[in-house]
Amino acid sequence: MRRTVEGVGRAGIVRDIKSQLLPLSVWSDGRNVRFEQNRCFNMGGVVPMFEDPLAVLPIWCGFANGPVNRYLLYSNGPKLYSWDTVGVNEITKSGGDYVGSINDRWNPIEMYNGLAILNNRVDRPQVWTPTAATNLAVALANLATDVRFRALKGFKNFLIGLNVTKGSTKYPHMIKWSNQADPGAIPTSWDHTDPAVEAGEYSFSDTKFGEVVNGASLGNYFYVYKENSIWVMSYVGGVKIFANDYVSQGIGLFIQDSLVQVPINTQGRTCHFFAGEKHFYTNDGTTVTPIFDQVFKNEFQKLANPDYLDRCFSVVDTKHTEVWFAFPEAGETVCTLAFVWNYKDNSYTIKELGGTLSIASGLSFNGPDVMVVNNLEFSDLTLFSDGTGWEDTIEVASNFVMVESVPNDNNLYFLETGLEDYDGDPLECWVERTSLPCIGVGRDGAVIVDYNSRKLVSAVVPKMYSGVMNMEVGVQEIEQNVITWADPISLDLNSFRQDMGTPVSGRFISFRFTNDPGQEFEFGGFDYEVDKLGEN
Repeated sequence: MRRTVEGVGRAGIVRDIKSQLLPLSVWSDGRNVRFEQNRCFNMGGVVPMFEDPLAVLPIWCGFANGPVNRYLLYSNGPKLYSWDTVGVNEITKSGGDYVGSINDRWNPIEMYNGLAILNNRVDRPQVWTPTAATNLAVALANLATDVRFRALKGFKNFLIGLNVTKGSTKYPHMIKWSNQADPGAIPTSWDHTDPAVEAGEYSFSDTKFGEVVNGASLGNYFYVYKENSIWVMSYVGGVKIFANDYVSQGIGLFIQDSLVQVPINTQGRTCHFFAGEKHFYTNDGTTVTPIFDQVFKNEFQKLANPDYLDRCFSVVDTKHTEVWFAFPEAGETVCTLAFVWNYKDNSYTIKELGGTLSIASGLSFNGPDVMVVNNLEFSDLTLFSDGTGWEDTIEVASNFVMVESVPNDNNLYFLETGLEDYDGDPLECWVERTSLPCIGVGRDGAVIVDYNSRKLVSAVVPKMYSGVMNMEVGVQEIEQNVITWADPISLDLNSFRQDMGTPVSGRFISFRFTNDPGQEFEFGGFDYEVDKLGEN
């Protein structure tokens, strides 16, 4: 009888439930694939930004958009650099290097009034003006020279510093804000004692809920995330300036750089995504909701290195409606995997990374030219005509891109580009559904599950939409056994019924789909022919 597996992009990969208990269309494992519109696709590869290794180890990167040009900034800690597709320029402040270490990386760039604000906890907050690639970073003026922040964010025309240090004294429950700045300028005062300006300070009273970790705006409000509580700030003016109120007690931000703003969640609302101590959460301003709670408990906490959770971070891939939560695997000190949540389809998958501490996302560089790297072969499927011939390009100007810093390689990489891995080899993209105990569907439409009977698979009918991929069928007698895989079968757009050269049999059936080296694929499911053999 024929079994149909459809809607293969509906839920994505679920690794925290035993395979034989999953619905038929849910994948049990995979790497470097994504799910959209009930289909499964390969994810893109990487292309190195620079032909020769950099002279420094890049531990951080970020985009800074100016009125004319866009720039990528990167840093090894002591020094800061800009790149504008023409060349690299050191933009470190005059007077010496920064003191931030690998554990004091710059926060994600805060674009405030057209200026790039950089903060790393230990150096004076920096301002970089994105009007020329050679501009040097300078200290944030009008702020006391001994003040440091764990995070520094813009809200309306204010700058808000969170978790404040003044000299040698730390105020972990305090926020400090500037007066409102004029358009295109930085604030003229941070003096909370001056009644003529709107600068101020506030210390949250719920000290039992831990330190202030980070904050971010959402609509007309600013949310302050402590370790185990969330507050909302609203501008009211007057003597008070800001009103503060609880959003939650018992839920807070555990990993500082996991906090990102998501354009739209599954309910159609803009929200924050963040990692708490025991769950991933979204906050849409009305409700704080745990998502993929079993994944967090049963998968992330098993895969991640608990000694380096402070190096985890999130980044939004707007082009694919995804949030990437990057983390170091067990035994690693840099981020080698990303939990990828499709916030539109509410599915998740897993992406392999190069060993990174930072990924920048944003619009690419504008102007008439495109980004051409190393005269690449036609690998990324994006072509640009310059009137005289064809050139291979990374992204057409003004398109969204993601850039990853990989300190072990002394390089930066364009993500989701081409189909090669970090060593220049074909990227392996695969997805599998293991340990299926199903033998058919009853008259009521329910799946018939039989753990005792042996099944014979004689043919598979793939539903390919494009590309080339390889399929393997595997069997087990008991679920604890290692899966025995039959020889792979090549599939393409013209593939229909694929008869097994030798039918395979076992009590549990598995299917694995892998991209053909250097090839894309897109498929929407498959059918398979299965017959019951009996219990012996």
